[in-house]
Amino acid sequence: MTRIPVSMRRLNSSPEFPFISGRFSEGVPPVAYFLTAMKYGEAKDSLRLVSELPGAASVDWELEELYQRDVSWKRVTQRIVPYLKQRDRPQFFNALTIALLPIRDDRIVGMSLDGWRAPDLEHPERFAEGRIAKFGPVTCGYYEKWLSPDEDSARLGCIRWNKDQVAAVAIDGQHRLAAIKEYCGTRTDFSTSIPVILIVAHPDLCGIGDSAADTVRLTRRLFIDLNKHSVKVSRARQILLDDHDPISVCTRALVGSRLLDGDSELLKGRLPLTLVDWHSEQAKFDSGPYLTTILGLDGAASVCVGIEPVIDPMRYGAWEDAIEKFRVNLGLTLEFAEARLDTAKMVQMPFEFSFEDEERGELAEIRSAFIDSWSRALVQMLTALGPYKRLLELRRDDGTLSPDFASWWSAKARTMTDGSSMASSALTSIESDLNSRFDPRRSPVFFAKCVERYEQHKKGHELAFTVAFQRALLSGFNRFLSAPLESAHGPLAFGSADQATATSDAERKGAERLRRAQIYVKALDAVLVALPDFFDRNCEVKAGTTRRLWAYSLLREDNDSVDFTGGASERASDLLACVTYLFVLQQDSDFAGGKFELLWTHIKEAETGDQLPFKLRQAVQRMTKETGIAGRIVKAMDPPVSDEERVEELRWKEAKIRLCAIWNALGK
Repeated sequence: MTRIPVSMRRLNSSPEFPFISGRFSEGVPPVAYFLTAMKYGEAKDSLRLVSELPGAASVDWELEELYQRDVSWKRVTQRIVPYLKQRDRPQFFNALTIALLPIRDDRIVGMSLDGWRAPDLEHPERFAEGRIAKFGPVTCGYYEKWLSPDEDSARLGCIRWNKDQVAAVAIDGQHRLAAIKEYCGTRTDFSTSIPVILIVAHPDLCGIGDSAADTVRLTRRLFIDLNKHSVKVSRARQILLDDHDPISVCTRALVGSRLLDGDSELLKGRLPLTLVDWHSEQAKFDSGPYLTTILGLDGAASVCVGIEPVIDPMRYGAWEDAIEKFRVNLGLTLEFAEARLDTAKMVQMPFEFSFEDEERGELAEIRSAFIDSWSRALVQMLTALGPYKRLLELRRDDGTLSPDFASWWSAKARTMTDGSSMASSALTSIESDLNSRFDPRRSPVFFAKCVERYEQHKKGHELAFTVAFQRALLSGFNRFLSAPLESAHGPLAFGSADQATATSDAERKGAERLRRAQIYVKALDAVLVALPDFFDRNCEVKAGTTRRLWAYSLLREDNDSVDFTGGASERASDLLACVTYLFVLQQDSDFAGGKFELLWTHIKEAETGDQLPFKLRQAVQRMTKETGIAGRIVKAMDPPVSDEERVEELRWKEAKIRLCAIWNALGK
């Protein structure tokens, strides 16, 4: 057989792509790039993953490169490919960044070698007034002549390369490229195109690239930097921006949609945005002017609905659970969603609730039902409880429920965490504008004094302004929701839920939850009157002996630092629920004004039919478990107690001390 000379073989050329070129020239060496667009099929056939790089297995990868190199195929198949399959929403990918690496014998080489075979351009006459340049195995045609690649005349043209001598490897966007390859399968007839940035290391373009070491060094550096500096969308941003996540939609329903003067939003069952930390992307609110955070409200919405955010559109079991929880907790039926979910399961397609706008679609139904069934109760707890109510009053009296203050504080807070000149400049601009108004109650100095006053108030009730307490507050309320409000003699004197205008199951649930929230807050405030330091970490209760109330619940075992774990919140929620149970029993003629010993006997002997004493017994049983408040206290005793009967006796004693002290405080 006659051997065809290499110079006469037909080249395995890439398609020809129009480009806009540019350079990052501030650094050394400069980086030349060509911005283009590729159809799915072209990207599938022309571009490679890092794992497909010739000789990838033998490359001396560093640790951070190894981490970024590997593709999470679970993420590709379960998250990104289903996104590409969706037909009822717009789709878009950020640009892929591709390094055009020169290769010989399955290894990266430098451009200084001879023997490159760059492909010809289609219709080269288009570039007759410009120039055609060959950078090793890459050919570029320019519409204008240039002497230096950073000239404006080098901006426009077309590019193609010899696929046998170039590995077009994704150094940013690997998972997007992998999803495109997976989605395409054997098809190539796609009209969809994606933006692509091509990077070429050649001496004529960036001053380096003669050697393989140069090329590898530049590529690896860019690979690490692009992946390391990419930022995942935070949960706080997702809450504020995602119109397709039901928990995000419910969370946004709890707050005003814009910064307004005053607290008129409260009348609608929403928190004014000026009372919520929506900008710092953190859960803490122990300092500053806020009652809560957007992340805290997100957690509350999840608890109220009974589900976590569902991210994977192919997790059909999670979607089934969500639909059931919406039925139980929001009084909402979603028959069409159930039918679509059944279909999605059969054909293995992604599922999500329908969204048209805030007024139409299944997500609008979910939002409306959440507002009707939960928002007023949550807002009641976050604005009527003593420490929160007082902060709201301070904000109202100072006039800081305003866009001016909110804008100033968000910029001020950013300078405290950011420290950049841009953050300082933004704050300076806002303060200059405020000072130009010559309004002493709108000046930065006045605002700063207000914040000092708010933070001083928070220090006086420090536990109430912790993430752990707000979680406990909601968990305790959920326990109270299932408690009976009647005695052996009939309903207790707490009125009934105002359901006169309720037209749906969600509204009826909402009316009852609001009534319960009002009782819950009233009970906690009643204890606060008798124990002004109730929300202080050093609060002590006395019932024959003295104990720190929050030890081993909101406080760690050192009894000094706050325990922010979920377990701490659950332990504290038992105390908060017990406050309410005891408050309600104070209205029961069988126990009102009586000695705690009588009630304690009922608690220890309570059966299911004994109403609230049985709820108290359940709470005490949780407290006296090894992982409960009393269990942890006894476990930490020095010297340790080993006798099991004695351990059980001491646990019940610790629970009794706390309940007795609360009972006595409520009776004052």
